[in-house]
Formats: sequence, C-alpha cells, structure tokens
Amino acid sequence: PTNMHLRLFELAKDYLDSKGIKVLGGIISPVNDCYPKKGLLPSSHRINMVQAAIANYEFVKCSTWEAEQDKWTRTRAVLEEYKKQIAHACKDPSSKADWLPNISNEQPQLLLLCGGDLLETFSVPDLWKDEDIMAIAKDFGLVVITREGSNPEKYVYEHDILHKFKENIHLVVERVPNDISST
Repeated sequence: PTNMHLRLFELAKDYLDSKGIKVLGGIISPVNDCYPKKGLLPSSHRINMVQAAIANYEFVKCSTWEAEQDKWTRTRAVLEEYKKQIAHACKDPSSKADWLPNISNEQPQLLLLCGGDLLETFSVPDLWKDEDIMAIAKDFGLVVITREGSNPEKYVYEHDILHKFKENIHLVVERVPNDISST
C-alpha cells in the first residue's frame, strides 16, 4: 500500500461528507494470490503491509476474506460477499467481522473506491464482464478519484453501462497531481 491508497479514502470521505453522505469507514481487501499479476507478493506479506500502514488509522480496516479464498474472486463477488457480511452484522451485531466499522441495524451502502485509471480498465477486453460492471455501477456504486492521465468524467459519459448508472458514480477531483501507482 502507498500513502496514496490511504489518501484515496480521505478524498472519498471528504467528498461524500460534503454531499451529506455519512461515511462509516473504508475497507482494504488484498487480492488473492491467484490473481494473474506478475510480481505479486504473497498475500500474507501484502496483508501485513496493509495492517502496518493502517495500524494507527481507525478509519480504514483490512479484510483478509478475499485473500483467503481458494482462488481469485472477481470484484463483484467480493463486493457481494462484503454486503452479505454487513447485512448479517446489522441483524446480529455480535457476529460483526473485525474489519467492519460500528454499524447500526440499518444496512449501509457499500461503494467501490478506485482511481480513474482502474475505472478505465472496464474497457480492457476479457478483464471485466459487462454484467459485473452493471452490478457494480447499479447495485453498489463507485467513488472514482481522478489521476494524472485519466479523465473519468469523459470515460463515464462514453461508456454505455456507466453512463446509464452515472448517478451512482461519484467523481472526485484530486487537486494535487499524482502519478503514484502501486504497480
């Protein structure tokens, strides 16, 4: 994790707060070791790095669920699992996962937080399924932070699925130029 990953959460929180949306917290979910990315460190190391990065940061938590699966899990399925865990915790607070913030018995909305560059990967052939993009945009929503070289507003306008659900996509302009990438 980089400082920018944590900054994304702060930018999203500030933006959503300014829109009257109460933010309970953020989740970092390290990907499973089977994710096809060259040079990916083992998830145990990535989890330790995330936990060290957020050790004194109550707002963001680390969930190990995704990393602990037997295989790589698509983003939509990860979001659906977290939504189930949140719903279960709303009904039975004693079952609350350690990564969950304090929640009432009202189901909070779960949003995917990403940079504009990740959003633009929605057009990479065979990387994202259209039905997953639709479910993420329709059923969850996104908070997209602009990055150097990306234009998420134009991208949402030109992408048929994203444009259809543009009300569920929060575009946050990062005023400080940033070209830091985890890659």
